[in-house]
Amino acid sequence: MNRRMRSAVTLGTLCVVAVITACTSREDAANAANAANAARKVDPNLPAVVQGPPIIIPSDTARPDTMPDYRQRMSDAARELIPQYSVLGAAAVFGDRRMLVSIYSPGAMLRLGDSTFTGGVRAAAALVDLFRRSSVNEMVRQSRSTNAIDSVYTDSGAYLMASKRGGGETALERGTFVSKWRKLAKDPGWALEYDEITPDPPATKR
Repeated sequence: MNRRMRSAVTLGTLCVVAVITACTSREDAANAANAANAARKVDPNLPAVVQGPPIIIPSDTARPDTMPDYRQRMSDAARELIPQYSVLGAAAVFGDRRMLVSIYSPGAMLRLGDSTFTGGVRAAAALVDLFRRSSVNEMVRQSRSTNAIDSVYTDSGAYLMASKRGGGETALERGTFVSKWRKLAKDPGWALEYDEITPDPPATKR
């Protein structure tokens, strides 16, 4: 074999070896090894290319949630959030801003109708102010849907807010809510990152 042909074969072999090094999947590595063996047939004196063990990709071994597993996880999360909503409502009724700040995340966002309050401290103050002005003495939330992406759970449903008015009468306000909670690895276990409270429109009088 003349020098020019041997140089061409050697260059081709180096390119094939580079391809094998850059491969990130088992299929690509196998294809590159086959190409190297083909080049070796041209010049039997070339060293053999040894294919290494298959690359293990995390997605190959990760076990994704099945639909029953996911539904169970969402059901468990919805149950865990019930006491969180109870503490949130009680703290707002009693004006306990410190407790509310511990529930909200530092960058939390609270939306009350057309008003938006950003930051855990501002959100706590706004919720206390709403309950005080409306003389709210109870707020009950009922979850209807819970979904999750990673550690953030979006919970939505309906709420009932009871207020004491003059003469001892109780006024009821109904509406919907959307909340986003981040599940924490330590106590208190959850942090409220987003809370949107939307009253139902007033009933149309006939």
